[in-house]
Amino acid sequence: SVTLELTWSLSDSLSLKSLSNYLDYQSDTVTDLGATAVQFLGSTAVQESEHYSQELQLTWEGEQHSTLFGLYYFNEDYHSDVQILGPPVFTDVLKRPFVNFYGDLNSDSYAAYWNTTWRFNSEWALKGGLRYSADSKDDQGFQQLPTEVPTDLARDDNWDAWTPTTTLEYTPADELMFYATI
Repeated sequence: SVTLELTWSLSDSLSLKSLSNYLDYQSDTVTDLGATAVQFLGSTAVQESEHYSQELQLTWEGEQHSTLFGLYYFNEDYHSDVQILGPPVFTDVLKRPFVNFYGDLNSDSYAAYWNTTWRFNSEWALKGGLRYSADSKDDQGFQQLPTEVPTDLARDDNWDAWTPTTTLEYTPADELMFYATI
């Protein structure tokens, strides 16, 4: 995993931050699912994931007010090959896994957001924000259960949402804060 954070001070009250992340992950596992002395059920799994994210944040700090604007992007390509092995009649006699799943998934996520804080005094603050996010996922592969032939899987879905938030904060001491969020 590699993460890069860069911050630029544009003025005394305005800054721009870039947060970048890249992760390349691979896992090969063999597991005893029965947890007994005799191997009855087991699994093998190969999983690979490569993802990238980028976020830009513009922050303005005033005396009683601060505002954050942001943009976000995430992409992941994921591959999985999972086999449930056993009972022995399947793996030894039929020469195939009990359950088999093989597939690839691609995810994309985009977001834009705004958060602002009004500090009325040292104890009371009101926060508000709005986030728009749009996501898409598509996957393809196959699964095979004990009594069936392989079933192809192909799904493609997109969705988006506007998510508002409002929070009232009361901080009577440095180590104590109460808040209500809607």
